[in-house]
Amino acid sequence: MLRKLLPSLLLLCIGHTLFAQNYQCVQPGKKRYFINDKYYLRGIRIDSVKTIGGVEYLYPFKSPRGKYYEEPLQPGGSWLGDVIMLTPDGTHLFINHAKDTVVIKPQAAVNDSWVLYDDTTSIYYMATLTQADTMTVLNTLDSIKVVTITAFDGSTPLPADSLNNKRIVLSKTHGFVQVTDLYNLPFRGSVSWRDSSDYFTAREGKASMFKLVDFHNPTFNDLYDYNVGDVMQRKTDYLNTATATTTITEATITKKETIAPGYTRYTLQQWHQVHTLYTNNYTTRASIETLTVDTQTLMADSLMPEEVGQKDFIYYNPNDTSFCTKSARYTFIGNNITEDGVSTFEPPDHVRKYKISIGWLEEIKANLSYSSTDKLIYVNRSGTPCGYKETLGVPNVDKATLSIYPNPANDVLHVEAAAVSAQLYDALGKQVGAWALQGDKHTLHTGHLPAGYYVLKIQDATGKTFHQPVNIIH
Repeated sequence: MLRKLLPSLLLLCIGHTLFAQNYQCVQPGKKRYFINDKYYLRGIRIDSVKTIGGVEYLYPFKSPRGKYYEEPLQPGGSWLGDVIMLTPDGTHLFINHAKDTVVIKPQAAVNDSWVLYDDTTSIYYMATLTQADTMTVLNTLDSIKVVTITAFDGSTPLPADSLNNKRIVLSKTHGFVQVTDLYNLPFRGSVSWRDSSDYFTAREGKASMFKLVDFHNPTFNDLYDYNVGDVMQRKTDYLNTATATTTITEATITKKETIAPGYTRYTLQQWHQVHTLYTNNYTTRASIETLTVDTQTLMADSLMPEEVGQKDFIYYNPNDTSFCTKSARYTFIGNNITEDGVSTFEPPDHVRKYKISIGWLEEIKANLSYSSTDKLIYVNRSGTPCGYKETLGVPNVDKATLSIYPNPANDVLHVEAAAVSAQLYDALGKQVGAWALQGDKHTLHTGHLPAGYYVLKIQDATGKTFHQPVNIIH
């Protein structure tokens, strides 16, 4: 389609007159951030602009692009395409992964229609400017235009198409307010990790709409906001081929001091209870540690999400309500994205979560030989408790009355105990099985589970529990 448009572009260049471009999709010199309904974070930043024959060429930052298993990946444009072309009449042309053109007309009037996208197939998409109105955008009242997409196969509408009836929203001040992934449009075929034509597609889903968000890159002072007397409790699960432990760490803030401008140091009195699951032994220890926070930002300001050099997928929920606090939550899923390819492990080699005023929420690390999950489970800030607090030192089910076999297991696992429930967790702490039990002998079916290391949790009628590592082989 790009070749079809070139003659029209030349005519526009020859006969164009200056006009006021009241609306633009993107704005050079400004960073914009967007999230979809899964809070996946993306950004827009124009790195360079060229004018050739009256047409402006806008080049977004580079992202590694290609299939999951291809190395090296090809450094290409952002989710808005390799290049954005602005014609003299204000039309925006976005070049997708197939080198076809997506057309958006910010200067259109209400009820104006045009072809949004048309390739060599019989399926194409029409765009209609259906609304011009005002709305609050980034806390300011602004003029907006709404473009509605309609899918067709020949002359037949396609209401089931993932793009049909989707809306693109433009702001006079900010450009895109809502838009889909233009690089991967029209979202036909597979979007699985390995089969997609673009590595990032699986993170967003088909025709996922991204909405403009007031993104804040916090400092560590923003993330941690505790006072003397506040209490936190963390749970750490560690599993490998030789050992499995669960550690509960309870920390109380005993001192908060400013040690330099912008630097705050917390002193924590900590108590640790370590449960070694293989032997069902408990050990305890105490420690005093310090935590120093400063004005360093959580993310590098120089890199956008998905940009070459950015090694994490990033999620941003501006209104997270966990731990009885409404504040922004930041999630980083590591896949070591580089211009030379993707060095990755499934599940990802690390997951980190932070929350404004609460701090570090969770960290998951894993590879082929071990997994570790460190998770905040309880906070008591200024006398307000929130979360589930573990009762430290609670005795467990008497191991002498419990029998679990065979171990390693294949299709079934037998449990002999006066238990009322059982749960099975994988190496990342995710529950993969749950059973209500009656009597003293039980059979748990495990044939559908992948081979690997698991932890079986057994609970009796009094609430006492027992944890048993289990190896499943097929």
